[in-house]
Amino acid sequence: WEPGSFRGKVMTYLKKFKGVGAGPLKGTNPTYCLWTFVGSFLALVCVTGMDDGVGKIQVGERALYALVTSFGAVSLILFSTPNSPFGQPRNVIGGHVLSATTAIVLQYLKPTFMTQFVMNAFAPSV
Repeated sequence: WEPGSFRGKVMTYLKKFKGVGAGPLKGTNPTYCLWTFVGSFLALVCVTGMDDGVGKIQVGERALYALVTSFGAVSLILFSTPNSPFGQPRNVIGGHVLSATTAIVLQYLKPTFMTQFVMNAFAPSV
């Protein structure tokens, strides 16, 4: 296979799963893992507590909810890799606002060329 070809690139990528050419992973500091757990856990307790309180509010026939399923993944990124580009507040808040705005616009417009499950995948992918 040629290194620049599509098949060569796929094979190079698949070799990463085997760990070809890589050494053993470095150990992680247990204290760092503990603080990651504590920070993530406390953040999620606050969000789920808020969701529990807000979920009791009725607007017409519908209840309001504040919990978004991506909060678990985001809290892990924020507390485990705070210096990464993905863990910066601007990117986290901006990404959630952009995704929520896209979802609301799509739900309001209900384009005929997109089914509901495609819209559900499109909004967070933006």
